[in-house]
Amino acid sequence: MLPTNQSINQSISRLINNINNIYLFTYRFIAVLASFLCSVAAFVPTRSVQSSHMTVSMAAERSKSLPFLLKPAKLDGTLAGDEGFDPLGLSNIDDLGVDLYWLAEAELKHARVAMLAVVGLLAQEAGFVAPGFPTGKSQVDLFWTIIDEHPAPVFSAFLFLGVAECKFD
Repeated sequence: MLPTNQSINQSISRLINNINNIYLFTYRFIAVLASFLCSVAAFVPTRSVQSSHMTVSMAAERSKSLPFLLKPAKLDGTLAGDEGFDPLGLSNIDDLGVDLYWLAEAELKHARVAMLAVVGLLAQEAGFVAPGFPTGKSQVDLFWTIIDEHPAPVFSAFLFLGVAECKFD
């Protein structure tokens, strides 16, 4: 008995499926093997070269907070929380006429202003409106409306905040 066209087509489709499975398995095996070899290559020791630059940097004192950086010279632990964290080198700025203590006070003041800003943002989102002020969707348009109608309180608030930001010696 001769095979029918339908049985031949089924045999060919099974053969193609088997070949596709073999290729799929081979590609997966190669991908897993390549990722394994790459991860193993990361732990292969490299030849180290000694230089005078490396020995000098290893002998210098390291920062406690960032051990891969050198300890800043002016951060000697006299300020509260001073662990040598200064990745931008702000403690070494001498030409601005400010010292490290002024920078610490400025940081405290700005942190307090940011906390007040969060409280104001949450109050505004909760729907709080100061008495006598208009309500609406666009806060920017309302601000310009207030400046047009009542400029004196807004500019006096700006003046007060500007004076509060100044440091008088």
